[in-house]
Amino acid sequence: MRQITKVKPGYGKFGNLGKRYDEARQGFPQETIDRFWRLVGHEQPRVLDLGCGTGISTRQLVRPGAKLFGADNDPEMIRIAERKVDSEITYCVAPANCLPFSSETFDAVTAFSAFHWFCDKDSVQEIQRVLKPGGIFFVVNKDDFGDFKKEYRMILKPFVSNEIPDAKKQYDPEKILQESGFQKVSKEKKEISEYFTLNHAIAYFQSVSLWNLVSENKRGEARKALAEHCKKRLNNGFMERPLDITGVVGIK
Repeated sequence: MRQITKVKPGYGKFGNLGKRYDEARQGFPQETIDRFWRLVGHEQPRVLDLGCGTGISTRQLVRPGAKLFGADNDPEMIRIAERKVDSEITYCVAPANCLPFSSETFDAVTAFSAFHWFCDKDSVQEIQRVLKPGGIFFVVNKDDFGDFKKEYRMILKPFVSNEIPDAKKQYDPEKILQESGFQKVSKEKKEISEYFTLNHAIAYFQSVSLWNLVSENKRGEARKALAEHCKKRLNNGFMERPLDITGVVGIK
C-alpha cells in the first residue's frame, strides 16, 4: 500500500483556487462516462464521487434513476459545487478516510483525478466499507505524456522554495487496488488532447496545487512567465495538452 507523504502546507489544497479550478478544469470524455455506466449495470444505483472538487465529474454522471453523492474534504470546493447543484446530486464535506455513510451504501465509488491524494490504507478501507458487495471502485486519471506538465513545473520552479513535490510520484492505482483486495482489477487507456485558449491555459496553471507554493509577492512575475510560455505554445489560438485517460476498476 502506498503511503501518502506529508508535504508543504498548501500542497494538495484547492479551496482557495476553487474559482479558477471550476473555470479552467475540463471534464472527461463521454466514452469514459459510458464505460462507467456499463460496468455499474444497475438501473437505480447509488454512486459516491469521492474527491469531487467543484463537481465537474459528478455532474457528468447525472442520469435518470441514479442517486449521486459528491464528497470532498474542502468546504470551499463543495460550496462552489452546490451553487451548480443538480437535484440528483447531494454534496457533503468529508475526508476520504472518514465518510459519513453507513456500511454497504453504494453500488459504486468513483475518483476522477483525485485518488492520488488519498490512496492511503485508511481511505481505501473506508471506500471498501461503504461499497456494497460486488460494488465497483472506478478510478480515472489524466496522465500527461507530452511536455505540458513538465514545462509549467519548470517555469514555476524558480518561484518555489526547495524541491517541487509530485503527488503522482510512484502512484500506481492498479497495484494499490490489487494489494487492497479488490477483485478483477482492470485498466484501460485512451489517448486524447485537451485544448486551451491563452487565458484558459493561464487560469489552469493557477488552479493546480503547485500554485499554492508560489509566494504572494512572486505570483505576478510567475503569471508573466507562464503567459510568455503559453504564447509560444499556441497553435491556431490554442495550446494542446496530450493525455492518457487511464481508468482502473476494481470490484469489492
